[in-house]
Amino acid sequence: MDAVTAVGAEQGYVYVLDESSNVILVRPSGHDLLPAAKLRLGI
Repeated sequence: MDAVTAVGAEQGYVYVLDESSNVILVRPSGHDLLPAAKLRLGI
């Protein structure tokens, strides 16, 4: 996992997905928009 993160950063990738399990391996740090989206949807 550390190698994937390092190579992704070196190559300038924002997202790296594991196609076999649909898991995001590399993503930018930041705010989680899910709570605001749920509020907007009334969930």
